[in-house]
Amino acid sequence: MIGAIAAPRPVGVDELALQPAGALRALYRRTRFVAGIAFCVLSLGACVLVARRLSEASWPLEGAHVPLVFLAASAYLTTGSRRKSSWTGL
Repeated sequence: MIGAIAAPRPVGVDELALQPAGALRALYRRTRFVAGIAFCVLSLGACVLVARRLSEASWPLEGAHVPLVFLAASAYLTTGSRRKSSWTGL
């Protein structure tokens, strides 16, 4: 007799159900990606501020050739990424 009486389902119950684990995993990955992008943007901003501060100083960038400075910085960053990739392969 109890099974014959069906109460209508309250509105909004579907929205209260827990999300599947895959959706939470995707949200976690998306959050990590956005946090990584934000960290990169903040790091680049800090580098610009430091470069502006150092460019006002008499040393070490006085009389430096800007293309050579960028070449040295890119070479250093490239070697750093290559070192990281070689360590992850071990």
